Amino acid sequence: MSIRSCTSHIATRVVSDFNLDPSRMMWLEYYPSSRYGETGERIIPARLDSVEFEWRELMAIKPKWRSVRPPLLDMVYEMMGESGAQSQPVI
Repeated sequence: MSIRSCTSHIATRVVSDFNLDPSRMMWLEYYPSSRYGETGERIIPARLDSVEFEWRELMAIKPKWRSVRPPLLDMVYEMMGESGAQSQPVI
């Protein structure tokens, strides 16, 4: 099971467990770059997506993913301490 397939459940639990106001949250999914191929010659670039939910009775439903673009992309990578990450393409 992937994170993407249970993202609504995760967001619902985070809001519930930490008593958060979901309207004040920005939900991000980060996938680091990875290599594949016989010698690792192929690269899947890092990806950072924002996820927007509809909230009903503090339950996250209907997630919608959008790519994060500069300057927000650069700010998030800086907070993550990945200064070289912003030079990687994000699709």
